[in-house]
Amino acid sequence: MRKLLLIIAFCCLTCMGSAQKTVTMKGTVRKITYPDTKGNTLVPLQGVRVKVNTEVSSDAAGRWQVPVVKTSDGFFRFTSIMKEGYQLVSPQLNEPQLLDAHNDVVIILENKEEKAAHSTAYVRNMRKQYRRMIAQYEDQLDSLKTVLGAAYAENERYQAMEREYRQFSQDYYESNSRIEAEAERLASIDYQSLDSVARLRLRLKTEGNWEELQKIIVIPDNVEQLAAEYNANKLQRQEQQAREDAVAAHLMEDLKDKADVYKMLVQHDSAALCLKNRMGFHPDSIGLIRDYADYLTDFAAHYAEALALEQRILALQQSRQEREDIEEASTYFILGNIYDKLGKYDSSASMYEKALVLQRKAYGEESADVAMTYASLSPVYYSLGSHEKAMAQAFKALKIGEKLMGAEDYRMTTIYNNLGFLYSNQGEYDKAQEMYQKSLAIALKNVGEEHPIVAVTYSNIGLVYDKQGKETQSLEMYGKALALQQRMLGEGHPGVATVYNNMAAVYYNRGEMDKAIEIQQKALPIMVKALGENHPDVASLYSNISNLYREQGDQEHAYEMCQKALSIRQKTFGEESAEVALSYVDLGALSFNKDQYDEAQNYFDKAMKIQQVVLGREHPQLAVTLVNMGLTHQMQGDTAQAIAFFQQAAAIEEKVQGEGNLVLADTYSLLASLYSSRRDYAMALKMHERRCHQLVTIYGEGSAEMVGEYVAMSQCQRRMGNYAKALKILQKGLTWVQKDAQQNQDSRTQEAVLRNHIALLHYSFEKYEEALKEYAVLLPLQQELKGERSMAVANVCYSMGSCYRRMGDHRRALEKSQQALDIVKGLEDADPKQVEKIQRRVTECLEALGNQDKE
Repeated sequence: MRKLLLIIAFCCLTCMGSAQKTVTMKGTVRKITYPDTKGNTLVPLQGVRVKVNTEVSSDAAGRWQVPVVKTSDGFFRFTSIMKEGYQLVSPQLNEPQLLDAHNDVVIILENKEEKAAHSTAYVRNMRKQYRRMIAQYEDQLDSLKTVLGAAYAENERYQAMEREYRQFSQDYYESNSRIEAEAERLASIDYQSLDSVARLRLRLKTEGNWEELQKIIVIPDNVEQLAAEYNANKLQRQEQQAREDAVAAHLMEDLKDKADVYKMLVQHDSAALCLKNRMGFHPDSIGLIRDYADYLTDFAAHYAEALALEQRILALQQSRQEREDIEEASTYFILGNIYDKLGKYDSSASMYEKALVLQRKAYGEESADVAMTYASLSPVYYSLGSHEKAMAQAFKALKIGEKLMGAEDYRMTTIYNNLGFLYSNQGEYDKAQEMYQKSLAIALKNVGEEHPIVAVTYSNIGLVYDKQGKETQSLEMYGKALALQQRMLGEGHPGVATVYNNMAAVYYNRGEMDKAIEIQQKALPIMVKALGENHPDVASLYSNISNLYREQGDQEHAYEMCQKALSIRQKTFGEESAEVALSYVDLGALSFNKDQYDEAQNYFDKAMKIQQVVLGREHPQLAVTLVNMGLTHQMQGDTAQAIAFFQQAAAIEEKVQGEGNLVLADTYSLLASLYSSRRDYAMALKMHERRCHQLVTIYGEGSAEMVGEYVAMSQCQRRMGNYAKALKILQKGLTWVQKDAQQNQDSRTQEAVLRNHIALLHYSFEKYEEALKEYAVLLPLQQELKGERSMAVANVCYSMGSCYRRMGDHRRALEKSQQALDIVKGLEDADPKQVEKIQRRVTECLEALGNQDKE
C-alpha cells in the first residue's frame, strides 16, 4: 500500500534560541489605527522589540516568538516592549502573562503623533460644535428682538435665554483644559476596563478549566446583527464613535477568547465561527482576516475558504496607495502553502516564486524568509516531478538557515523535515531519519511535545521505519502521531486521516487485512470531506483501498478504485508522472492476479518507462516495477528475462536501501528460486547468502527466518554434492538456535526443523548411523512439541525405519514402521495416501524378514 507523507510548509516565525527548560511564547503586535472608512482599528506592526529573557523583533505580519523560561507559578512578565515613536497600551510590563504556548499574546501600541493628531481633531470638532450652538443662541435672540421690539427686554423667555447664552458662552471661552481633557479621553481606547474579568479568565486558563471559562464568555446570539449594525451606523456616529469602538473591541476580544476556549476543547468549527464573527466588525481589516484564515488552514482544515480569504488580503494589500512588498510576499507565501495542501502544485510553486522575488528585493538572497520559501518550494517541485530542482532548493534553504539562524532555531524544523521528505522519496532512508531526528529534537526543545509539528515529524519517522521494514517501530511512531493529532486537531482533520492511512499500510504489509481495512475506512471520509474528491492524497487512498480489495479477491471493486486513483492523478499530474506510474503498477498487479500476463506486462512496461524518465534509473519505485516485470516473465516461463529484471531491481535496492532491508532480501529470494529451477545451485547459494546478510541485520542469527535460509543453503550444497559444507551450515543454525537460554517453544520448534534436515542430509549421503543418532534426539523433541501420537512423531518413526531398512536391519525397520502405522491410523485427519505408504513399508519389512528366515 502507498503511504502519505506530511510535508511541512509553515509560515516563517521569528524565534531565537531558548534555554533548556523553556516554553516558546508567540503572538502579534498591533498598532491602534483610528477608524478609517474601511473600519480598520488594529493593524500589524513591524519592528517592535519584545523582550522577556531574549529580545526579538516583530516581523511584517506583526508576529513574534520568544523562548520563555518555565517558572513554578506558570506566569511570565515582559521586560520591555519598545518601538521608537510608540507607547505601550496593553499589556502592562508588570502584568502577569499565562505561560501557554497554545495561545497567542496580543501586544497593542499606539503612535504618539497619530494619537495627538486625532486628539487635535476631536478638539477641533468639539469647538465647531460649541460655536454652532452659540450661533444658534444668537439667532434665536435676534429673532425675539425683531418680533418683540422694545418690549423684548421685559420678556421672561428672553431673560432666561439671555442668561443661558451668556453662561454657555463664558463656559466655552474658559474651558480649553476641559475640552482638551475630553478629547484626550475620546481619543483613547480603554483596554484596561475589564481587568477583573481578565484576571478571572487568566486564572481559569492557568487551571485548564476550559468548560468554566466557556461559561463566563457569553457571546450574544445576535452577534452577526450587531456587526452589521455597527458597520451601517458607523458614518452617523460622532462623539459616540470612540465609545462604541471600545465596546466593539471588547466584544471582539471576547470572541477571540471564546475561540481560544473552543480550540483547547478541539471544537475547531466553533472556534472558526468566533473568528469569522470577530472579522465581521471590520471586514477589511487584514489582521482580522488573517487570524481567521490562519485558523482555517492550521486547525479547521477548510483550505478552500482560507484560500479565498488570503486572495482577499492580497487584493487589499495591492489596492493601497503605498504598497508594502514584504507584506505581499508574506501573503504569496501563505497562498503557496494553501495551494500545496489542496494538491494544486503548479499554483503553489507560482505563489512561492512570487514571494521569493519580493523577498530577495527586500532582503537580498541571504535572509531567513528566503530560506523558508526555498524549504517550502522543494517538496512542491518534487511533486511536480522536478526532483533535481527540489533538492537544489532544499540545500539552498539548509545553507542559508544554518548560517543565519543556527542549527537549533525553531524554523530549522521546517527545513530539516522537508529535506527528510526528499531523502525518503529517493530511498535514502538513513539520511531521511537523520533529518527527521534533527527536526524532532529542535521542536521538542522549542515548543514541547504538544505541538502539530511534533506530530508531523513522528508520522514521517514512522513512514521511514515502515519503508525499512521496521514495522514495530513504525507503528510506535504512528501511534504517537495519531494521539497528538487527535488531541490537538480533532478526529476530522486530514492529518489524522494521513496517519490512519499509513498505519493501515503497515497492517497490510503484515497480512493483517481486517485491521488494515478497519483503519482505512476511517481515513477516506475524513480526507474527502477536507480535501475534496480530486485531491492527490485521496487518489492514494483509493489506490490503497484497491490493494485491500485485491488481497480479498474482490477484483471488480479493486479495479474500480484503481481507475479512480488513475483518473485523479492524470488530471492533477499529467500522464508523465511518478503518481500515474504507481496506478499503472496497481493495474498491472490486478491483471497479474487474473492470469492476464500480457496485459500485466503492458501496464508494468508503461510504469517502468515513466519512472525511468521522471525518477531516474536508481529509484526504489522503479525497483518494485522491475520485480513485477520479472514475476510476469517468470509466470510465462521466460526465466532468463525474469532473472534479468530481478537483478536490475536488486542492484537498485542494494545501492539506495542499504543494510537490513526486507525488500532487498525478498528480491534475493526470488533470484535464488529461479536459479534453483535452472539447477544453477552455485548462483542460488550466492543469492541465499546475500539474503541471509539482510535477514541477520533485521531478525538475528537464530530467528525462524534465518532457519529457513540455513536449510535452503544446505540444500544447495547437498545438490552440488558438498556433504561436509551442507552439514556445517545446518550445524551453525542449530548452534544459534540452542543459544536461546530459555529454550521457548519457538526455539525448540526451530531446533526440530534443523535436526530433521540434518538427519535427511545424513540419509541422502548414506550415513545411516549418523541419521539414526539425530532421529534419536529428534523423536522425544517432537513428542514434547506435537504430542505422543502426532503426524510429526509418525514421520520420525518412519524415517528411522527407512534407515534400519537400508542398513539391512529389517526387524528394527519393521518395529519403527509399525509404530508409525499405529500412530497414523489413530489420527482423524491422516492422509490416506500417507497411511497407504506406511502400510506398504510394513508389508515390505515383513516380506524381507520372511525371506531372511527362509535363508
